[in-house]
Amino acid sequence: MPKKLLKTDFVYGNWKLKDGESLTIDPASQTLDDPTEDGYIGNDGYWRAETGDYLEMGSYEGWFRRAYVEWDVSSISGTITDTIFKYHGSVNTIDCHIHEMLGCQPSVTPDNAAGNQLIFDEAGEGTVYADPVGFPIPGINQQVDLGAAADSDLQSQLALDWFAIGIQSDDEGAYGKESFINSEEKAGVTPPPTLYIEYSVGWMGKISGITNPAKILGIPVTDIAKVKGIA
Repeated sequence: MPKKLLKTDFVYGNWKLKDGESLTIDPASQTLDDPTEDGYIGNDGYWRAETGDYLEMGSYEGWFRRAYVEWDVSSISGTITDTIFKYHGSVNTIDCHIHEMLGCQPSVTPDNAAGNQLIFDEAGEGTVYADPVGFPIPGINQQVDLGAAADSDLQSQLALDWFAIGIQSDDEGAYGKESFINSEEKAGVTPPPTLYIEYSVGWMGKISGITNPAKILGIPVTDIAKVKGIA
């Protein structure tokens, strides 16, 4: 019986990159636009607002407000290459910044004074992922790249299936200065507080009878681009 001939099509491209530029071709991506929970904490008794129209940050009558957003990341599998926060800004009377929230998962933390203080404290401490001038910008379809630290932290959080950020005003001592981001509950929000993720899934295929093995010769497939020249 004659052997069948296999046909393969190759597509070639020529990209010229400037100094400092890099090229990523067709990365896998996920847009997580349905937060597990978004809200804010007031420290005047440590209460939680998780069903209102806004995430509130700043100072209100001498008390402080810090916001948070949590997402389910169980659908992600691969090596994180970029993490972006997308939002619909409402009002900016004071600039804010974005913190990591690795030590407290808001959605499983009790909604009482003790639990809410944990969220409040966590939203204002630890690594600052991003502190862009003018954040939050009022208007639809705004975004902030959370940077390399968030990429690394999200990679670690994949094993736990959740990721969260805290948002704090730059100067909580500025009396009466507050900023707002539209929550997922706000009618017409574009978009809801969203985590956009790009990631590399590494090599995929069948080897030694196993489809998409986790490791090849002890090396995680997320770190393997080709096997015997096949990508």
